[in-house]
Amino acid sequence: MVKKSAKNHLTTIGLAGIREVFEWDPNMLNLDFITFHPYEYEPEQVRNEIYWYGKYIKKPWMIGETAIPADNDSITYEEQKLFAKNTLKQTINCGGSGYAWWQYKEVVEPKYHATYMGVVDLEDNEKPVTNAFKEFIPIVTDTCECFDNYYNYSNCDSFSLKGVVVDERDKPIEGALILGWNERWSHSYHTLTKKDGSFELLGCYTFYHWMLSATEYTMERGDVYPDSLTVKDNENNPYVDIGTTKLKRLFMHVNR
Repeated sequence: MVKKSAKNHLTTIGLAGIREVFEWDPNMLNLDFITFHPYEYEPEQVRNEIYWYGKYIKKPWMIGETAIPADNDSITYEEQKLFAKNTLKQTINCGGSGYAWWQYKEVVEPKYHATYMGVVDLEDNEKPVTNAFKEFIPIVTDTCECFDNYYNYSNCDSFSLKGVVVDERDKPIEGALILGWNERWSHSYHTLTKKDGSFELLGCYTFYHWMLSATEYTMERGDVYPDSLTVKDNENNPYVDIGTTKLKRLFMHVNR
């Protein structure tokens, strides 16, 4: 409808982050550009996700929404400013086309995060984070940075799920996403495959269910039964190896 009525109007959709691959594959959406909304649930999660966008997203993309809250107590104003500065830099260095912060002014909400994300406080005072935007120069100055915890945001090691992901020709798929849940589907962790297609999904609890996909590929899912299949690695940590999973390509990207 938009393209019919406003042919020169650019269209997009806001995606939460990496996990959207399972339902809204960024490279398969018929849009002019993609906006992502990553948040810092784990240390350096946002900059690690931005690295993935820069490496695997073939359409123009931008950060349509991100932030961390700061009340200058639990989280200092300087920490908030540094987060903005670092994620702005990572976005431009990884090929992003834009960046937006959530939100402009603080609001009174029951939850801490929703209340203190603003760049202006409840008394209309600018918080130091505004300087990160005023001082930012949108020029590529460095490489797109991959951090040490790229494959394990949470730094957990209580249990792991291992395997390899390949395509129809048995070639490894790098950057595929693996999501693992606990027995009751209430908590999950995710990781990505390495250059050789291998992965190790680490968590702070035992995994019973998993889902696996890559952008432009099919999805596979399954269950494991750790009580009967668990073995120990060299450091005596329990894990389950699900072996090799083969994905079929769904879509060939064509540059416009």
